[in-house]
Formats: sequence, structure tokens, C-alpha cells
Amino acid sequence: MTMAFSGCVIKRLLEFKRQLNNPQHHIHFQHAGVLVLKKPVLQLEDLELLTGIFPTRIEGNKVRYEFNRPEALEHSLVYVLEFESQKLAVIDYPDIFYNAIESSFAFDSLALFGTAEIPQNGQWNVSNKGKEIAAIPTREVIIDVLGPPTSITNFLTAELYHYHYTHPSINGDQVIQLTLSFHKASKRMQSIDLALPDRNWSIQL
Repeated sequence: MTMAFSGCVIKRLLEFKRQLNNPQHHIHFQHAGVLVLKKPVLQLEDLELLTGIFPTRIEGNKVRYEFNRPEALEHSLVYVLEFESQKLAVIDYPDIFYNAIESSFAFDSLALFGTAEIPQNGQWNVSNKGKEIAAIPTREVIIDVLGPPTSITNFLTAELYHYHYTHPSINGDQVIQLTLSFHKASKRMQSIDLALPDRNWSIQL
């Protein structure tokens, strides 16, 4: 799929990328389950264009997303986004992420997006250009957060954990697949791959 960005969208994406170069300065990440964007810039249409994901429900300035695991409903995820003047200002995410994932890892991984190219043709390849990532989660931490994987693929030096989600949206059901690669020896996460509707994100840690 070819992703067509208008001039206004490009401007907003470039500003958001600039903010991600220094996420500690632009994102407040100190309250459980709440991420505050200090200088909102992205609009809902930008998120839809980047991810291909449509909201489950829109109520005023709040936009809800539900990601369900049919085989393990207790590990389903809910996010609520709050917009101010049509710009994304607050992300309410599952508390378990805040409790289990170190903020240093969250900031370091977000900073990788600040150095990435604007996605092309539905592909967003985010690579680590020599940055040391702090507190990379282990396999056990991820299982505590996301639950057991839907399936596992084994290789000589790595394990791939696959998580499958169904997403009820205002435009019909969508399917999202998350694949996490773990180094067998260290048990630490190596990469994150997201198969989104007509789009793919690949993040190398």
C-alpha cells in the first residue's frame, strides 16, 4: 500500500519525530497508565494513516481502542486517547506496562523513532544506529505483561513470540499481529514486529 502524506501531515510527523529525539523533554511518563504529550501535534487522521488502525469508539474528545486475544481474553488490552484541540494530548494505557517496563527503556525505544525515516509504502523500519538501550525487557517480563504467546517459533539462537489480537473498530474488525524476538542466551528482547492493517512496523533494539 502506498501511503500518501499531505504537506500538513508531513509537517506534523516531522515535528513529532523531532520531539522523539528527546522524549524525556516532550513526554511526561511518571504516572501509572498515563502518558502525557507536553506539546500535542498529532491528529487522529495521522494515527490512522500511520497504523491503519481505526478507533473502537469515539466519545467526545476521547478515542478508545480495544485489542482482544480470543484465546486469552484476560490478556486483552485497552487504550484510551484524549485529544485537545483535535491533537493527541494523553494516552491512557494498561497500568501493567508502567509497573513492569522501566521508563528508561520506554524513553530509549521511543527515541529510536526520532532517528527513523518517515515510513514508505506501508513499511516503517526503525533500526538502532548504535544507541545503547537501557533495561531491555526479558522474556519473563513480557509474559507477565502480555501473557503467554499465541504461538512460538524456535531458531538456533532466538525465539519468536507471536501475539494475535482482534480489534473491533468503527469500520469493522481488524487483525493485529505482534512478534517479539528474544535472544535465547540472554532472554532479552531483540526486535519488535507489528503486522498492522496494510502496514508493517519493524523495530530493531
